[in-house]
Amino acid sequence: MKKIFNLNKRKLLKSDVLILFSTILIPANLAIAKEYNLLPYEEIKYIIKALRNIQKIVCLKEADRLVKNYNQSKFYNLHLRNAEIDIYDAELIAFSLKKTHQNNQIILKSFSISYNPTVKLYGLKFILDSLPDHIQSLGLVACNFDDDAGEIIMSFLSRSKNLKMVCIEDNNFSNSMKKNIKNSAQHLNGCTMIV
Repeated sequence: MKKIFNLNKRKLLKSDVLILFSTILIPANLAIAKEYNLLPYEEIKYIIKALRNIQKIVCLKEADRLVKNYNQSKFYNLHLRNAEIDIYDAELIAFSLKKTHQNNQIILKSFSISYNPTVKLYGLKFILDSLPDHIQSLGLVACNFDDDAGEIIMSFLSRSKNLKMVCIEDNNFSNSMKKNIKNSAQHLNGCTMIV
């Protein structure tokens, strides 16, 4: 029994020492990393934090992917397909996108919330209002959107300048809304629209 207690005591002391050193070293290392730009995901930290706060599997995986793969190229993609995004998650994502792109230092090339039927109309509005104008690809496939959502999408498309691909099929748009959506993107030369 004494042996086990001493062993656990040693482990505890070692862990306390490690915790002490890590609290001393980590802030110093972070300061050095910032100074020498060794934190490549610093520019998208708001998005990473929002995805982790949502705590849904797809969002957590996307946050990890962004941390691992973002490399100061000033470009990134954000794909949250089948992530069970609801209106509250959409609001959090929208806020993080606005924070990230307020200085226009990086470019969101591709964004998708396809296969999220729980995002609803207001979630869509939050997100599309927060997307930067330079986005090149948009995915809103099978989100159970109707003609009211189509109006919001048309508004987004009409202000967009760089879209090359828009995928919004398998929603509940009327034929006339599908036509209106396509017409709202006529100014986007070479843009592929799948409605």
